[in-house]
Amino acid sequence: MAGAITILGSLVILQYIFNINLGIDEFLFHEAEDAFGTVHPGRMAPNTTLNFILIGLLFLSLSYPKYERSLFNFSLLITTFIISIIGLSGYIFGIEPLTGIEAFTKMPLAASIIFIILCTGIFLLMFGKNKYTALEYKLISGLTAAAVLIIFDSLISLTSIRSLVSATENVEHTKLIKEELRNVHAEIYEFVANDRGFLISGNEKFLSEWYGADERILQTVEKIRNLTQDNPRQQASVKLLEQLVKDRINFSKLLVSTYKTEGKVAALNLLSTLKGKEISDNIDRLISEMNGEEERILLERNEAEKNKESDTLLIILFNLFLQIILLAFIFVFVKKDVTGKRKAEASLKKLNEELEDKIKERTAEVIQSEKKYRDLVDNALVGVYSTTIDGKILYVNEAITNILEFNSLEELKRSDSFILYKNPDERNRLIKLLHEKESITNFETELLTQKGNTITVLVSAKLLGETLTGMIMDITDRKRSEELIQAERDKAEQYFKLAGTMMVILDQDGKISKLNTKACDILGYTEKEILGRDWFSTVIPKKMSENVRAIFKEIIDGKLEAVEFYENPIVNRNGEERIIEWHNVLLRDANGKPIGTLSSGHDITESKKAVEDIKKENRVFAALSNVNQMIVRVKDKQTLFNEACRIAVDDGKFNMAWIGMVDEQTNKFIPVAAAGKAK
Repeated sequence: MAGAITILGSLVILQYIFNINLGIDEFLFHEAEDAFGTVHPGRMAPNTTLNFILIGLLFLSLSYPKYERSLFNFSLLITTFIISIIGLSGYIFGIEPLTGIEAFTKMPLAASIIFIILCTGIFLLMFGKNKYTALEYKLISGLTAAAVLIIFDSLISLTSIRSLVSATENVEHTKLIKEELRNVHAEIYEFVANDRGFLISGNEKFLSEWYGADERILQTVEKIRNLTQDNPRQQASVKLLEQLVKDRINFSKLLVSTYKTEGKVAALNLLSTLKGKEISDNIDRLISEMNGEEERILLERNEAEKNKESDTLLIILFNLFLQIILLAFIFVFVKKDVTGKRKAEASLKKLNEELEDKIKERTAEVIQSEKKYRDLVDNALVGVYSTTIDGKILYVNEAITNILEFNSLEELKRSDSFILYKNPDERNRLIKLLHEKESITNFETELLTQKGNTITVLVSAKLLGETLTGMIMDITDRKRSEELIQAERDKAEQYFKLAGTMMVILDQDGKISKLNTKACDILGYTEKEILGRDWFSTVIPKKMSENVRAIFKEIIDGKLEAVEFYENPIVNRNGEERIIEWHNVLLRDANGKPIGTLSSGHDITESKKAVEDIKKENRVFAALSNVNQMIVRVKDKQTLFNEACRIAVDDGKFNMAWIGMVDEQTNKFIPVAAAGKAK
């Protein structure tokens, strides 16, 4: 229940803060639009909503016996009670702003009474058996009441003053509209008088003021439109006024045009139709109605302004009265508390003495701890120093003596500038970084030792005011090792690129992450074109690419041992198939997990072809040798022919062999023997 009350109040407050509608107004407190003339019809009043939240939090806290009589609960209770008292006072004294903020729903009389009764009941429940410290709770009640009254009444006073200013501005706004209506009326009559003067006298001087007057009149009408945007009735009247003004202007222009084109008589005849008078009368009538509407609004706003003045004065006086009462209330309790404070001062003095003793003990412990820390720093392997920003030594440890090759710590301390940068600009850069960031770590630079040797160090430093504190780590040996390792890597990279065999590195997804010049030459791609491509879909023949990919995946997943040596074909960019003899190595990360393969390959396409040609020639020579032997042994011609064909197919590995003889009459070959598939 307490949670539901708190959530309901919180949701309503959120609607006020973010100017949103969560549907609570329509679901629980639905009212017809403009039923009460408030911004959010039917929505719970802000002060009522705040009371819901406070009471909900109070109920939640009271559900825990440990916090039943806590100062927090008491503050919630007093705040709710004071807000309700303010609302009730508004109804009793007839000061409407006390019941709620201007333009928002007011706290109902019944709600304020119910909250007062509820707070009284909770108070009796909490403190009915006199189990609380009187002074403590009285002070918190006084301070809470004072804070709530001052804040709430100040907020209402501010709202009332703003409403008073708004009411005054509205009165001036109405007067400005009436002034513009008079201007339109005067300008129309002046416009009509000029065209009639011209019609009667024919004098062009009347038209000198007539020209351009139409634009000024319409501009004045537009001003009235802008000034009456908050009044739908006046907006409709302005629209009609604008049309009438345009009609009157057009009629005047027609009169002048007729005078100039058809003559004075024709113009006077047109004037005698009284159409212009009819339009002017309509304009007069409409302006009179609009003035009447503004007079009505002016009366309402004057009355509202007077009411606001009265309410604002009452609010200010009421606020002043409450603050005087609260000051007197606080004065009484402060006076009663003087004796208690004197006792507290005596107790505090005793506590201070005890505290001083503890501080002395703690100081001794800190000194001992500092000594241990200094011993630790003095014997550290890294150099520790503290200097002024201009280089004056404040502290250095023994390790820094060895790093900078001084003979002794005393010699180092006597040095004016014990840290010599090989590049003096480096120190300026270090100081600049410290001014920007206050502290830096791992600032790599080169220093000159006392003996003139160059060392590479990492500097970590912190700037506190004009004091520079930091550490120096000599990484000269490590730097040299890194340079040697890098040189070896560069050399290996050069060997990789210039190797006379294909060198290809595939990542764990089978994509080409690196290859050398020879591989690019054989594959027919530039390095830029082929890097990042899938190896299997790019260079492996389609008929076997998926099978090879599956084997590669099993090797990467550890399901299959990598084959160190094998042959397989590839397809270069021109579609030519080449046979490559591969040597493979499985690449692993620091944890031994496979991350790819390194393969070196040799193109054996031509050598393979040469071997096949030799085998083919050997078969042919063997077949010819066997046929020669048959010629010696076999005497029957047909048998010889049949055996010769069989030997060509069986020993020579030809698909088909046949022997034919020329028919002398037809001059055509006649098959006499055959062997093989085409037989």
